[in-house]
Amino acid sequence: MQPPTSGETTAKGTRGPAQDDSPEGYKRGLGSRQIQMIAIGGTIGTGLFLGAGTAISQAGPSLIIWYAAAGVVLLFAMRALGELLTHKPVSGSFAEYAREFLGPFWGYATAWTYWIMWVTTGMAEITAAGQYVKNRPHDPLTCADPRKPRLTC
Repeated sequence: MQPPTSGETTAKGTRGPAQDDSPEGYKRGLGSRQIQMIAIGGTIGTGLFLGAGTAISQAGPSLIIWYAAAGVVLLFAMRALGELLTHKPVSGSFAEYAREFLGPFWGYATAWTYWIMWVTTGMAEITAAGQYVKNRPHDPLTCADPRKPRLTC
């Protein structure tokens, strides 16, 4: 008995050796763009949800408009950075553009500011994760008293 070809299906419904081919032209697998989008979605993090929820509860739903306005500003900044990248590609980070167009001091300052921003973001994410763990329902540290009602844990 020969193994099934790329278009055939076995009795159990599994495909043959060429599993990536399909009659519709689709391939099974993830490309680098899909993996990058999954990574970006994973890095949004708990801090955004905790911070946004707290801010919206204090300021009201109009804060969503300001979040959208900030998103538009960031969209334009990223588009401008994309234009720079297509105009003059460099090996390195976006701090190389600051160094090239504004001078070595500004490239150095941009790189360190970027590093400090990520260190601060990491600390904020750890703090937010701690807040979620502390406030989760049925926390064994705060619900150790059996006389305490279960709804307040």
